[in-house]
Amino acid sequence: MRSSIWILRADTDPTRGEALARELSDRGVQATVRMQGDRTTVVVDSPPEDLSPPPDVERAAVIEIPEQFRTTRRSFLDSFATALAVGVAGAAAGSIGLFAHPPERRGDGVDELEVARLSELRKKGYQTFSFGSEPGIVVASGTKLHALSLVCTHLGCLVEWSPERRQLICPCHRASFDLGGNVLEGPPPRPLRSFEVSVQGDRVLVRRAGRVTL
Repeated sequence: MRSSIWILRADTDPTRGEALARELSDRGVQATVRMQGDRTTVVVDSPPEDLSPPPDVERAAVIEIPEQFRTTRRSFLDSFATALAVGVAGAAAGSIGLFAHPPERRGDGVDELEVARLSELRKKGYQTFSFGSEPGIVVASGTKLHALSLVCTHLGCLVEWSPERRQLICPCHRASFDLGGNVLEGPPPRPLRSFEVSVQGDRVLVRRAGRVTL
């Protein structure tokens, strides 16, 4: 079952969610309003293909509910919406659960971030980060580092790094991307946004696209 999740801007009047739900109901579309922390969330069931989020929606995602979650759909949607509200969410293909490990929200108004120590990055293999509200990931692959946005270019869902597949996977429509950000499968119309990476001593720096040979 498809559901569209709309996260309203933080400064939006809380009554706006109910108003949106009524407007959708008038069109024959079912929607429910929930609170994720201090954020108003509208969940739209089986959204029409031509339905676009209104201007007061800060972040939106369209997801297909996996078969194993359909008996606990509300819990699944609540978890996904909470993760979406804080900036990162993903689902492992064929496994139960959401990955909701939000990167540190930094970077509003800055063009460069220190995202990891090189020694730790090589050991772990990857590190998430965020330029303000845009989450990203830097992955160590051999002697190269790859830094990419985690925002899918299809409908704005958040992709998840799969170490096993060595790909970035979108949980919404089964899209996948390689470490260059290129689309491998699925409906995304363009590659993931990439960032420039540099290494200074043991510091890994990312700028607002690219990779660096060590």
